[in-house]
Amino acid sequence: MASDCSPAKPAADHSAKPSFYSVLEKLPLDHLRSSERFFLWLEFVFSVMSGTPLDSSAAEKMGRGRSSYETVQRGFLDCIALLGDEMERRPYEDLLGGYHEMLNSRIDRTVNGQFYTPTNICRMMARITVSEQFAENLKPGEVISLSEPSCGSGRNVLAAAEVLGRHRSKMRVTCTDIDIRACWMCYINLTMWGIPATVVHGDSLRLKEWGRWVNMFWQLGEAERKQQLKSKKIMDAIKNLQFAESDSPAFPRSRN
Repeated sequence: MASDCSPAKPAADHSAKPSFYSVLEKLPLDHLRSSERFFLWLEFVFSVMSGTPLDSSAAEKMGRGRSSYETVQRGFLDCIALLGDEMERRPYEDLLGGYHEMLNSRIDRTVNGQFYTPTNICRMMARITVSEQFAENLKPGEVISLSEPSCGSGRNVLAAAEVLGRHRSKMRVTCTDIDIRACWMCYINLTMWGIPATVVHGDSLRLKEWGRWVNMFWQLGEAERKQQLKSKKIMDAIKNLQFAESDSPAFPRSRN
């Protein structure tokens, strides 16, 4: 997706069901609850985007027969398209995290130690932290490094990207969460918006790591950054050489 949409200032309505909801509910997955369907779909989307093989247990949940599996697979792919369409209509909103909040009660999230920062607070913190002017003043090869030790679905990063707008490609975000489902949501959100990110499944407090995934925009951005640094190094060498030549004393011409 990764389009340049103007920032959407109205507060997100996380109680509204996203457009992919109805498709998920109609798929032949009667053995799964709504939240389980959603998490299965997240794992599928993450697998598609990151190139990580789909877990065998997840593949089995999608259908034991080839026909039922392909039906669910097509439905899941349709949901990705619907998610992209809705992201275009509601730029930088955390649609996945909002739906996750709707499916899981506050009690369940509290037991798991999950507290999602309200969108308006995320936007306020983002405006304090970054700005378009700051990004415009970066020299070639310089980037904006952000670390999210408890990223959830990536809501704070989306808010920062909203402030930076077209400069979000200069971001290098490292996001960590102890909940693998949060990692899936964060990876999907940031990749759909073209934000260079590394998502880590780990425990920031205990310094443990169980998985790490770098999205394509980080890889592309780093390749471009290295090329910029290489070009800058060559140009600096040429300038230094010219300066050295201009400082050299002029030798008198020899007479025959």
